[in-house]
Amino acid sequence: MPPDFYFDQIDWLADYQRGKRWSWTEIRPHTLCGFSPGTAMSILSVIAVYASISKAFGLPLRFPASPARSARSTR
Repeated sequence: MPPDFYFDQIDWLADYQRGKRWSWTEIRPHTLCGFSPGTAMSILSVIAVYASISKAFGLPLRFPASPARSARSTR
């Protein structure tokens, strides 16, 4: 997978804005699960797209937690 450019983009924007007369706001919802018509902000849609991209590149679907941690969260 290519590197995540998100944080590089935020750093660039913060540096670019410094000293200017305008500001910006970063909006990152923690998660939104379930049906959300008209918006691409549902975590379920994001996971589906991520899984599809991983499959297209022949990569395994990675999950950012250990199996032990995942098992604890389902109890």
